[in-house]
Amino acid sequence: MRLDLGKATVSLVPGQLLKLKGAKGTRVSCMAGEIWITQEGSGRDEFVSAGESVTVRTEGLTLIEAFCPSSVGIETQRPRSAAQPKRTTPRTQPA
Repeated sequence: MRLDLGKATVSLVPGQLLKLKGAKGTRVSCMAGEIWITQEGSGRDEFVSAGESVTVRTEGLTLIEAFCPSSVGIETQRPRSAAQPKRTTPRTQPA
């Protein structure tokens, strides 16, 4: 399943995995419980407890696993170009 979300909360049971791909810049927050996060190409794993967060540093696969019943916040960063509305009328200059 593919979800494109700006901000979401996901509940995980112990041992359940959440997979993120192409999520560089996404903030992963542990809202409750404890989670394990590993990012493709990173030489380290991160153990995150309630109240802590991690920002995804790679476009590769990121795995999040719950050690106990956990709630995980996912917040993606909007590209700057998407945040700015496009101009639909041409600018005019005084003659």
